[in-house]
Amino acid sequence: MLKNILSVAACSVLVSASSVMCYKKDHFDPGTIESTPLNGTICDGKLTVADMKKDGYIVDDIKISSGTSGMNYMYVFKKENSYSGIATGTVLSKEQIKATIKETVQEAKDEEEKPNIEEGKKIYQSKCISCHKDGTISAYNAARPLATLSVEQIEVSIRDYGLDQKDNGMAILMKPYANMLGDKDVKDVAAYIQTLKK
Repeated sequence: MLKNILSVAACSVLVSASSVMCYKKDHFDPGTIESTPLNGTICDGKLTVADMKKDGYIVDDIKISSGTSGMNYMYVFKKENSYSGIATGTVLSKEQIKATIKETVQEAKDEEEKPNIEEGKKIYQSKCISCHKDGTISAYNAARPLATLSVEQIEVSIRDYGLDQKDNGMAILMKPYANMLGDKDVKDVAAYIQTLKK
């Protein structure tokens, strides 16, 4: 995604002072993209393409690329001049363009690093639920109930199982799961487990 954002920004030779970039990552239904809140700059997870158009912006450029579980959309909006209907603005300096790119890239990184509770729930239901049930019981009377653990405790436990540094009698069962889950998967599952606390 970050590579795609950079290529979009690099392709924009002239960026108007009234231009903004907004994006949506891993969106699976192209038919609903215009009514889906976008992330970045003024969109901030609240404004849709339709909202931006109502506010006088036009879509100056759009780049679409494949994401992890859907399509990534990057929009460049320009503010319309209310008198002529032509996009207005001045050319930004290289420093301003670099700052805009840096801000957009950081927002995309932050968005990617945020735990996704829905993804965590899917992983939990496919890989964890058979032993850990709803997270409130001790699996095989050997593990602490998952719902009693913090995010950090879950992340450390999974890491230690994968590195053969933890064995409470269940390491033989846990190591394959620890090795198949990436860091983001573990963060997502740990975030979902926090919702099981009663």
